[in-house]
Amino acid sequence: LLYNPPVAGTAGQASPPFINIGSMKNTGIDMEVSYRDNWGNLGFSGTMIFTTYNNKITGISESVKYFASGSSEIGTIVRNGEGQPLSSFYGYKVAGIFKNTADIENSADQNDAQPGLLKFENQDTLTNVYWVQERYKRKNFIDYRDKTFIGSPNPDFTYGLDLALSWKNFDFSAFFYGSQGNEIFNYNKWYTDFWPSYEGQ
Repeated sequence: LLYNPPVAGTAGQASPPFINIGSMKNTGIDMEVSYRDNWGNLGFSGTMIFTTYNNKITGISESVKYFASGSSEIGTIVRNGEGQPLSSFYGYKVAGIFKNTADIENSADQNDAQPGLLKFENQDTLTNVYWVQERYKRKNFIDYRDKTFIGSPNPDFTYGLDLALSWKNFDFSAFFYGSQGNEIFNYNKWYTDFWPSYEGQ
């Protein structure tokens, strides 16, 4: 795992070298089954492939707790941490949608909370202090510390089917491929579902 770590400003314009920041482990199965035959002028061949693997970061340098990538307008999308799959998605876990003002009052304090907007899951026990009816009231709140690992782009398994058929001087081939069990970070939704972010720009 090669990584280009940030350096202190006192280093000037020097480019930091890539270092071996950690280690990871891959285990899995890769299979292929093929069949070929001819019947006179007719020929057929078929190949099936199946792959499944498990990826895990087993160690990271003591000088770095994690390393991130995929910067965007909503922060870094990917975080690599020990015990997690490589390139895991990192962010807020959605607990539901705010139904009404009562739901907002009974939930952790969240900036710009309104009925119909996403409600994020509280991952810690930190509280804010509010002055309510001449007394102090503590309430959980949502901030950057509530971000957590929310998914992996690594599939549970992939599969494919390669078919070929020939007759005299003609041939036909087709290839099918699938990936199952991996999460996808749909960044397009930032522009469609969160359009108020661009108001006034």
